[in-house]
Amino acid sequence: IDPKDGIANALNHAAWVYYITGNAEDAILTLHEAISLAAESGDLATHARVVNSLGQIYMGLGQTDKAILQFEESYGLSSRLGDRGNMSYSLNTLGTIYNDIGENRKALETYERALVLARETGVKSEIGRSLCNIAFAYNSLSEWPEAVGFAQQALQIANEINKESLASDCYITIGIANANYGDYAAAI
Repeated sequence: IDPKDGIANALNHAAWVYYITGNAEDAILTLHEAISLAAESGDLATHARVVNSLGQIYMGLGQTDKAILQFEESYGLSSRLGDRGNMSYSLNTLGTIYNDIGENRKALETYERALVLARETGVKSEIGRSLCNIAFAYNSLSEWPEAVGFAQQALQIANEINKESLASDCYITIGIANANYGDYAAAI
């Protein structure tokens, strides 16, 4: 085991401490150092994890262009590893960014790719998250029946696995879609 992997992981954690205590600049510098170490060691899993962290921090800072680059890189690293779970995570996060910047069709397409990968892993929480994200994208595209349909599928999974945060997101998405569709009784 290359000690650089352990150091990269420790720096990843340290960067989050910097970030949550209000020192984003040091967090970013620390993550760049961790990325260099992970790349030197050749550990793609650690490299992808640290790049994800950097993407999350850029998202939190509203630097969407930089965040997109990080999640695209993480997706590529995870793809080389065959890590479908992290590939799905990266795509779901990219979809969220695209939705946030108004690229709703691109968000939908990205979420659909994430769903394919999530289904391949069989991890129900990831399948449910992808379905709920697709529903949210359909809401953004004013395609209300599709939004409700995908949110209901996600809600079924959320209830099966007792994932309350996912269920809450589904109920919100269903309510918004029904209200926008004019079905106020169903929205309540």
